[in-house]
Amino acid sequence: DNTLEGALQRNAELATFRDGEFAERNAELSALESLSAAVTARLQGSSHERPAFAPPLDAPSLRRRWAELEEARIACEAASEAELKRQRAMSARHRRFEKEASSLASWMTQREQYLRTEEELETQVAARTQLSVLDGYESERERTEPRVLALRAEADGLRDDNFHRGDEVQQAAADAESKWALLAELAAAKRQRLETDRFDAKCKEFAAAAQALIAACAQAQEEVNSLRNSDPAALSDQVNNAYSNGEAVNQKLQTAEHLAQQLVQMNIAENPHTKLTTKDLRARTRSLAQYINDYQDELREETRLKESYNNRASVLNQWIEEKLAELNSGELGNSLPEAQANVAAFQKYRTTEKAERDADDRRQVSSLANQIEKLLSNSSHDRPAFEPELSVAALDARWSELEEAEKQREELIYAELRRQERLVTAAQNFKQETESLEEFAAQKREQLQDSQVAESVTQLQVQVNVLRGIEEELKAIRTRLDKYSALAKQLVDDNFVKADRVSHDEKQTLAKFAELDRLADERRAALESDPFDEKRKEFARAADDFVAFLAERREQVDGFRGEPDAVLAEIEQWHANGEPVAARLAQVEQVDQQLQAMDVTDNPHTKLTVSSLHKKVRELDAYVATYRAQLSDERERKQRYAARAAALLAWCEQTTPSHASASANQDNTLAGARAARAEFDAYLRGERAERSADLSVVADLGEDLARRLEAGAPRREPFAPEVSVEQLRAAWQTLQKAEREREAALSAEMSRQEKLSTLAEQFESAADSLNQWLEGKTQYLQGLQPQQTLALAQAQRQELRGLDNEIKASEEKVRELEQLAEQLAGDQYHEA
Repeated sequence: DNTLEGALQRNAELATFRDGEFAERNAELSALESLSAAVTARLQGSSHERPAFAPPLDAPSLRRRWAELEEARIACEAASEAELKRQRAMSARHRRFEKEASSLASWMTQREQYLRTEEELETQVAARTQLSVLDGYESERERTEPRVLALRAEADGLRDDNFHRGDEVQQAAADAESKWALLAELAAAKRQRLETDRFDAKCKEFAAAAQALIAACAQAQEEVNSLRNSDPAALSDQVNNAYSNGEAVNQKLQTAEHLAQQLVQMNIAENPHTKLTTKDLRARTRSLAQYINDYQDELREETRLKESYNNRASVLNQWIEEKLAELNSGELGNSLPEAQANVAAFQKYRTTEKAERDADDRRQVSSLANQIEKLLSNSSHDRPAFEPELSVAALDARWSELEEAEKQREELIYAELRRQERLVTAAQNFKQETESLEEFAAQKREQLQDSQVAESVTQLQVQVNVLRGIEEELKAIRTRLDKYSALAKQLVDDNFVKADRVSHDEKQTLAKFAELDRLADERRAALESDPFDEKRKEFARAADDFVAFLAERREQVDGFRGEPDAVLAEIEQWHANGEPVAARLAQVEQVDQQLQAMDVTDNPHTKLTVSSLHKKVRELDAYVATYRAQLSDERERKQRYAARAAALLAWCEQTTPSHASASANQDNTLAGARAARAEFDAYLRGERAERSADLSVVADLGEDLARRLEAGAPRREPFAPEVSVEQLRAAWQTLQKAEREREAALSAEMSRQEKLSTLAEQFESAADSLNQWLEGKTQYLQGLQPQQTLALAQAQRQELRGLDNEIKASEEKVRELEQLAEQLAGDQYHEA
């Protein structure tokens, strides 16, 4: 029945068979062999010739069959003994299993009662104390887990060895594993309760308020930086309106300070959720205020320089306008003296008035423009380029116009001098030609002044073809204009009475054709300037701003600091479901759609496209995803390191004093010294070796963490755990010192006990020898009888004298025994 009782019963049955029926049958076999031998002897000794005795079952055959039975019986007994030994071993294993299962059940019941208890926490210190107690329990649980695994292994072993109560053992192991899993769930729930108490919530509330203040400062600075206006005064007002004297930031600072006061009232000195303090927050708000003030000072200086520039440029431009009017519309008179007076006035203007304006106003305006451009280029803010209504280039152009007007004026007054000597006839032909040319000029002016804006590249090409036809016509009419000018010149040369009118008509006509040329040039310049180029530039600026925006967001991610959970939370808040990036990208896509509507497919101002921008967004998302995975791995490794390091440090701190307090020999015997040394050697090979391996694992884990944090991208803060590898190694060195002292004490005690044992053996040997000598001499003396003869008496006397000498020699041995006894007693021999 596969039980110990069955095996015992089977052994008893075999013994009964061996000592009873088997022994009887063996005697019968011997009798049969004797009877067979007697029959054979009788037949051989008969005087008659008798046939040999040959029964169907002769004695040798029976003996062979008996040998087979003997072999089978011995094999059966051996198998029965083996089965009995196996059943006894399984019975012993089952008793150990039941004892261990009962012990584990009792331990787990106690721990379940502790884990189900909900403590009332009034202070943060109390909460942390309970967390420390829970940490101790979890360390104890880690140490107990091998017992549960061993219990399951033993149950499986009994089942595999066909133990008759295997199902019962399997159920007990399953119950222990179920209870073990329940303890893990209860521990996790208890830790969550302790870590989410109201004190931790208040710490989190302060951390959130501090982070909100930092974010508000960054947002305020970003809003100020995002303001754009070419007018510094208007931009200064916008900055004031956006910043509002820091009211929003100060309000968040007051909220954080109020929460900090509540934490102080709760006796909370440290906040595990943030390293920010009220001092840090005040410094950040002051830094923001100083940043705004510096920006305002820069804008005021820019305003001053621009106002000075605009005033001087306006004065210079007004003077140029006045002089152009004078040069272009001045009366020349119709006499030689008037012409000479005009020449003198012109020379005075050129050498005096114009030279002063060039030296003072024009050069000062250029210097102010250079100062403004330098201020804008050196600014840390994104200020637009200086583009005044009257630029230096525009003033230079006006100055060129002035010089051109001077040239024309000079030619005109000198021509007027010559005109007084010449008159031209044929006024009627001049008038007809004038009317024809003006009609032609009016028609072409109407065509050139058509301000229709091309909405696509195709429309632009049509307008270019129309302009090319007008230019060909203007080129063809140059011959008529030359003849017309020659005709007017002839009238002036001949001193025609209406020469002023002729000159005026000529001038008007030529001016109209000059205007046509100018309009044609402007029209061509307008068409060749590519009206869609500004939209291309707008896309290039938007794309570059978006790339800079992505780079800034990556820098923001790289700038997050703290433990992995805090950084992951900041990344989640920063990501905002991708809405900031999507909004900015939508602006760029809108400009791209406008270019597509204009049939514009190239852009020389940038190599960026909407597809490349989407790729950069995906690259940023991949970078952030990789960083998140890195942070999750860092968190898991830190938790694993902290648990192992705390458990190992606790073991070192608990084990070190036990070596100092342990006795080297409790019963002051050699056996006790050997037992203490054996116990210490077992500790070195077992528990101590396991903890040494744990130290190597923890050190490797800490070094690997430090390398990962240093080599990560972005680089993380250095690894600074509560229990460092240096602390563990210091505790381990302290433990090793205590072990060496313990080992030295055990070795010294072992040597002392071995020496005492040797002395005791010497004492016992000498004492036994002396006692035997005393007993022999005592019996000899007690057996002495009076001698009958003198010779015998003298011989007896001689023997007694020899005995005296032996006694004197034995007294020295007695003194040696006394010395050994004193030495044993002095060395505290246990049988002294």
